[in-house]
Amino acid sequence: MNWSSNKFYEGKLIADKSVKNHLLKDLKNISKKENDDENLSECSLFLIDTNGYDMKEIYFDDENSRGNEGEVELVNIHINELIENYSVSIDQISIITLYYLQVQLLREKLLNKYPNLEINSVDRFQGREKEIIIIISMVRSNLYGEVGFLSDSRRINVAITRVRRHLCIFCNAQTVTHDQFIKRLIDYMIQHGQVHLAFEFIDENNFFQGSIALTKSTKSSKSKQIKQK
Repeated sequence: MNWSSNKFYEGKLIADKSVKNHLLKDLKNISKKENDDENLSECSLFLIDTNGYDMKEIYFDDENSRGNEGEVELVNIHINELIENYSVSIDQISIITLYYLQVQLLREKLLNKYPNLEINSVDRFQGREKEIIIIISMVRSNLYGEVGFLSDSRRINVAITRVRRHLCIFCNAQTVTHDQFIKRLIDYMIQHGQVHLAFEFIDENNFFQGSIALTKSTKSSKSKQIKQK
């Protein structure tokens, strides 16, 4: 909340003492890992940077929306970690993205295993909060620093203020920090949270052994050609 308060409300938005330092470990159902530098139950800000890996954004010829299959796979890995190692329940997790194509890709990947997992666009989540987890997939990953909808600072603010205890962002930092507003957010997370590179998860999970190439549109059973920008 501190970052959002300073950027949008001149520091006048102050969390009540009863919720100011809420973490995952304070909830009864959460397992607490001891002597672990990466203990997610004590981490309120968690950033995974995909820069340097083949996780480019994708789009269809007839759509303006964007998706990122690499980020979908990383989101899946992170959710598994939270559930299996920290006893987080699926109804305590929400995934937010600014792109509807990414919503579709995430649902296609995750809902068979977790049918009650909430995956939605920022606009659909406005006005609501989640007790524990908000996972944000920023999607944009290109050589030109094009960020599209991410340049809408108020949408970003809506996304990051939906969370109470654990915010996780997946992004290509080199791409998204071309936008100065997002750069300030990423800098804040680097200073106050945990930051990891995608390779830490790729190596452990044999990420590239499976196919991450989308073969059909989630909107239609008819195959479409995917382009990378």
